[in-house]
Amino acid sequence: MSYFRKIFFRELLSFWFVCAGYGVQAQIKVQFVTESLADTSFFYKNSNFLANTQDSLSAIKMLQSVVMNLQSQSYLEASVDGVAIKDSVWTVKAHRGNKYTWMHLRNGNVSAHFLDLVGFRDRLYDDKPLNYQEIYDVQERLLKQAEDNGYPFAQVWLDSFHIVGRGVSASLMMKRGQLFTFAEI
Repeated sequence: MSYFRKIFFRELLSFWFVCAGYGVQAQIKVQFVTESLADTSFFYKNSNFLANTQDSLSAIKMLQSVVMNLQSQSYLEASVDGVAIKDSVWTVKAHRGNKYTWMHLRNGNVSAHFLDLVGFRDRLYDDKPLNYQEIYDVQERLLKQAEDNGYPFAQVWLDSFHIVGRGVSASLMMKRGQLFTFAEI
């Protein structure tokens, strides 16, 4: 047998063993246990849940994604409280919590000029579901406008949180920092 033929067969066998090894690997089955049957079915229906995953890392990423997805739907208390593993079955103790709304998101100290540039109107958030992605986007737009207007080290945050029942109120704050200008280019 020629040298190249030996290498070819050795590589072919190696490839076959690798592929065969992946073929017999057990999948991980993930199931939720919550306080009520309604919460359990909610986890299955309203999240990007996969009942079977290829490995433990995929299962962990999927659980993180489920929690983040529910939190983005205003279920700020959503969490994974524990995982019991037996063989290839993960039983996940999960908590959905209540859906929160904005009572009021008000301007704390951001100048009207910057608020106009990013299209922020506090009345748009009154009694609306709390969507963190929307607030994150407003903060990012404020930072971009600050940078474009000579404040490259500006900071934007929410402050003065108040939670009453399922309602949240907060203030949008901004610290511009030092103004940087160029005399000539």
